Amino acid sequence: MEDTFWVVAVLFAMAIFFIVLNFTWGKISPKLETGLEGAMPADGINITTTLDQTTNSTTIYNTLFPLIIIGLFAFTLISAFFMNSHPIFFFVGILLLGVALIFGAIFSNVYHRIAENDQLASSTDNFPIMDLFMKNLPLFVLIIFVVVGLILWSKFGGGGSGGGL
Repeated sequence: MEDTFWVVAVLFAMAIFFIVLNFTWGKISPKLETGLEGAMPADGINITTTLDQTTNSTTIYNTLFPLIIIGLFAFTLISAFFMNSHPIFFFVGILLLGVALIFGAIFSNVYHRIAENDQLASSTDNFPIMDLFMKNLPLFVLIIFVVVGLILWSKFGGGGSGGGL
């Protein structure tokens, strides 16, 4: 269950990193292009094309974000499958769910405030898929928790049979 907290923190950190990366690249790209054009020979490489391709590669993380979520979800499911748990821990899991939902809501609200910042708003517009996931983070935390809970608490225990010959 504690993997859920790790997944929420990783998603939040990656979302903020991608937005800041895109914002920073947008600020340094024109100055970099001017500096590189002055330093390159006249028959050299087309710097504008190279920098445009780099700009496009910073926004590709928008389409990769669902794949990152699927990978983290698979990691959580596999680790839950290999954990031994007793159904009595269901009540502890419910308490952990409450805490995870609170953390998910806090991270979602912090992301929303950062994304709506006047300076970062144009960069956030380049990541609509990631924005959708991050604004609905508590819902995804609930989905992850329910599936992990089903895996953890639906496995049969490995007790003895009590019988003999």
